[in-house]
Amino acid sequence: MLWFVLVTITAFAALLAAKFYWCSRFIAMVRREAPPSFESELPQALVILCLRGPDPFLRQTLQCLCAQTVQNYDLRVIVDSEMDPAWDIVQEFVEHSGETRIGIRVLHRRLKTCSLKVSALIQEIAELDERYRAVVLVDADAIPSPNWLRDLLTPLADPQVGATCGLRWYMPAKRSLADLVRCMWGAGAMEQMYQFQIAWGGSFALKRELFERTNLLERWSKCFSEDTSINRSLDELNLSLRHVPVMLVNKESTSLSGCFEFIRRQLFCALRHHPNWLGIAMYAFANLGVVSTAFVVAIFSAFFGDWSSAGWLLGSVLSYAIGVGLMTVWEDAVVRDRVLAQGGELEPFHPESLLTLPFVVVFYAACWISALTLRRIRWRGISYDLLPGGRLQVVEDRPYCDVTLCRSEATVL
Repeated sequence: MLWFVLVTITAFAALLAAKFYWCSRFIAMVRREAPPSFESELPQALVILCLRGPDPFLRQTLQCLCAQTVQNYDLRVIVDSEMDPAWDIVQEFVEHSGETRIGIRVLHRRLKTCSLKVSALIQEIAELDERYRAVVLVDADAIPSPNWLRDLLTPLADPQVGATCGLRWYMPAKRSLADLVRCMWGAGAMEQMYQFQIAWGGSFALKRELFERTNLLERWSKCFSEDTSINRSLDELNLSLRHVPVMLVNKESTSLSGCFEFIRRQLFCALRHHPNWLGIAMYAFANLGVVSTAFVVAIFSAFFGDWSSAGWLLGSVLSYAIGVGLMTVWEDAVVRDRVLAQGGELEPFHPESLLTLPFVVVFYAACWISALTLRRIRWRGISYDLLPGGRLQVVEDRPYCDVTLCRSEATVL
């Protein structure tokens, strides 16, 4: 039994070392100050917001997008249909604000081989005006700071950088189990997204040349997600993805089923489109395997009277949980400093979220197993079949005009 205890302790040490390395790199990036920039040096940008259903903070998102510290951009809103509740919200906002930089269009090119969001992006970018040198994507649940666009566009001046993305952080107002689980998962996910060069489409800027010099739009036409599928085009041009310490805080609430669907969908996108999906999966199952094995063997050791082995194994599990918890607290504190510096408002840290760590490990593994065996996925009322050969097929496409359905699904995106 001694050899098993030593192997288990070594495995936990290796997992903690990897976690610490990722955490410290992520924190160093969050603390990095944005270089100074002048508006004349920034590329003219088209900001695209795709809407299907009335997201809870849509009006605030529109206000923030129109209050950026730079002026060399236009905002294009692509709405699923004129029957969509989001259409009236955007129209009302434009009428009351008098904003002239906002253009509203309806999604009319509904491809059957990709998600409707990707269809909207292809529709708009295929007709991109020559004056735009960058395209910026933003989600409807994002509340951008005044310098959000400036910070995303500034690194594009580097000829080696082809795309930039901001960071998503969950700070729920409620303290339900589902909200705390998503909060803890989100912290670990951001580390891995930075480590494995995974973009986030909710705050995403791309150079025009990615569309002109690669077949990115054609590739998107067969994709469920636009962000995790960008790496191949970047590699073709020897360009890199730059994560920018621009924090977009998500305060929405969710349910356990909604949280499961959301995390599973994120994993499915990485699994289907990102070249580093295997490393992410191996780390997730290594955590589950080591923690569960150590716990089960400790229980059996105690049952057969081997209290020493049981104590060492349970102690190693507890030490690992404490180590992960401390790193998460450290990470959260640094992110909070960044959000405050950006003028954001914060909910208090929930210490009880650390108690969800054992559940998060199991929950995350279940999401992975489900993502690996997924054959149909549903997103905002649309069903997609996953066909052999990596193909995607829209099997149910209907107007998103049920307000109750819209609001319930908007909380899990």
